[in-house]
Amino acid sequence: MNQDQLNLINNAKNDMYKLYLAMKKLEDDAIITDSKTEYQCLTEAVENKNYVVLDTETIGLYDGEIIEIAIIDHNGNTLMDQRIQPHNEIPQESSDVHGIYHEDVVDCPFFEDVVVQIKGNLAGKDVVVYNAKYDRKMLHKSAEHAGIERINWKSFSNWICAMETFSPIYGEWNDYHQNYRWQKLTTAAAYYGVEVENAHTALGDCLMTLGVVQNMVKDKHDG
Repeated sequence: MNQDQLNLINNAKNDMYKLYLAMKKLEDDAIITDSKTEYQCLTEAVENKNYVVLDTETIGLYDGEIIEIAIIDHNGNTLMDQRIQPHNEIPQESSDVHGIYHEDVVDCPFFEDVVVQIKGNLAGKDVVVYNAKYDRKMLHKSAEHAGIERINWKSFSNWICAMETFSPIYGEWNDYHQNYRWQKLTTAAAYYGVEVENAHTALGDCLMTLGVVQNMVKDKHDG
């Protein structure tokens, strides 16, 4: 292979790299645009004061069940704070996180006994959750374990993820996934100076999330 051919190959590699950088920038811009859209949804929800905050404590990350759920209104008033008896045993590793053991929920209602109450508190509302996709997944999984029909929660309520909104604000980039790294709720609370109290209880995490989203919107207006 002569020098001219080598030069052609190197030039082609450089062009491909430039194309890669251009496409990466487009992807980054798209991520930022999506974040602004999510942020705008959150801002409107807070300003309209028609939102609730939801949080759950669960067993298992993938095929688990909800064992505690809390819902509060935009003023921090408790609409629901309920422990739930699962259809499976609570594993030790889950109890190590939230401190809930099977004997703590043995006399509590099952998911199928409280699902109507949950639905009633969310109907027609903006539902703000820190990691909304996970909590919706656990609602679906809890229905499956209870042997009842899954509910399309997004058909009657508008879900907004505070975690996905906060991630680009915190700004820790993940090169592997090419997006902003998700942050823990306690990290978001510390960022805004929100008191961390009763973490890993559904009600405590609801109140922390409320403080975080109110500060996110306040920062936007102050800026």
